[in-house]
Amino acid sequence: MYIRLSDNALLRGWLDMTRTVVGRTTLPDTSAEDGLRLRYKYEQRPLKFTREEYQFVKRLDGQTDFPALDEAEQAVLEKLMQHGFVQISESPLPPLSYEQLYLGYKTLHLRSCTWSVTGKCNYRCKHCILSAPEGKHPQLSLDQCRELVQQIADCGVRSVILTGGEPLLRPDFPQIVDMLTERDICIQTIMSNGRFVTDALLDHLGMRGQHPSFQISFDGTNGGHDWLRGVEGAEQDAIRAIKLLISRRFYVTASMCMHKGNAATLRDTAKLMGELGVEQFSVGAPQKLGLWSDRSVELGLSTEEQCEICCTYIPQYFADGSPVSIAINGLFVCEKHGTAYRVEIERGFDSAEELSGVLICSSARNNPYISAEGQLMPCLGYAAGSFAEEFPSLFDKPLREALMDSLTCDILCTRFEKYLERNEKCRNCEKLLKCAGGCRACGLAGGGDHLCIDEATCALHLGGCAEKVREVADRAIAQLGLEKGVPGEIPRAFAVEN
Repeated sequence: MYIRLSDNALLRGWLDMTRTVVGRTTLPDTSAEDGLRLRYKYEQRPLKFTREEYQFVKRLDGQTDFPALDEAEQAVLEKLMQHGFVQISESPLPPLSYEQLYLGYKTLHLRSCTWSVTGKCNYRCKHCILSAPEGKHPQLSLDQCRELVQQIADCGVRSVILTGGEPLLRPDFPQIVDMLTERDICIQTIMSNGRFVTDALLDHLGMRGQHPSFQISFDGTNGGHDWLRGVEGAEQDAIRAIKLLISRRFYVTASMCMHKGNAATLRDTAKLMGELGVEQFSVGAPQKLGLWSDRSVELGLSTEEQCEICCTYIPQYFADGSPVSIAINGLFVCEKHGTAYRVEIERGFDSAEELSGVLICSSARNNPYISAEGQLMPCLGYAAGSFAEEFPSLFDKPLREALMDSLTCDILCTRFEKYLERNEKCRNCEKLLKCAGGCRACGLAGGGDHLCIDEATCALHLGGCAEKVREVADRAIAQLGLEKGVPGEIPRAFAVEN
């Protein structure tokens, strides 16, 4: 019996994960009949193996004959087969390609990174963290972008999320796509306001074998989106872009920044997103950073108001047939046509000892942020923090070095033990194991650092919001005669006409 690693399997290693198999970026098999939208399939979590197991994995070259496998080898083979990473034949198979052979990166592993390819924007959003309407952040040259792409590739990063400003504002955006494609880096998501989403752009992505999801901003019907974005016609641009993307079989999500002025449109907006075929609708209050720092005093929603809005809408959501997969401020998450909801802000650790050993933000550790200036930060929220200038520039310290020795590295690798040492209030809180400190970027709102308390999430827990959400949701499900705990379906809308 001959066993070979499939063409989509690569042998790789990082300083914190020395023996892994990662998946090469591939497109799923789709047919005209199923109407499924194309979306990249790639392994976000590399398969990790022990030293002994990896000795067996490296022998899966298609040339070695295995008369029989012992129990341990069979277990490794089954693990690889579950991910479609092996071929089995009675005769020899072609040898592994050069690209599949083991390559070790002398840095920490990242699943992906979020990159602001520009700090400029064509809109004048009233809540912009980056203060783009004021031209606070620059735009790197194409040569500088090329250097950053090479650094990303040199660290073995498999995918990127592209944002801005407005990333599609760059006339050379197609060239950035080309740079990433040449280095086999998947564009996982493009975050856009939609105005520059065109057939020409989608054609270019398709020709390069890139088929990212798109996250389109949409902040409410009846003029709510135009007002927050500061540009007339923004709502129609977003709707046009969503329709075009879905007609081209792209995976589309939408995000709404909720405040006092548009909260009343939540039901109509969610129904519209469902009708358009949006996959996931995320609703949250803008962070009190950047341009929203002052406006939040007048327009920001208190913890009690956020909870009340969520609890008012939940019965409407179920009454409307769960029209779209939704996530509201971490309080209520549910799939389209389902009733199996969850309260995402609740973490559920078993003990303070267990919590002490985890990272303060695993999301940032796996997907840090590269700013419009080329700085490496834990996430976009830090760009508006009081100490933003202290983060390393990747033009002074390359990514592989910044991931090993920098302020960013220190934050990414900080365990919750340090947070508890700083915050006595949290150490003695009865909600500690469910709250787990909340969001580190939100903790910056008071002008502090990454170890400051996220007062907003703290208030949600202490105010009993999770309990209120469960009570309202369970009552609504019962009153409507729905079956509790139905998982629903991940929506896969068919193409629609423009």
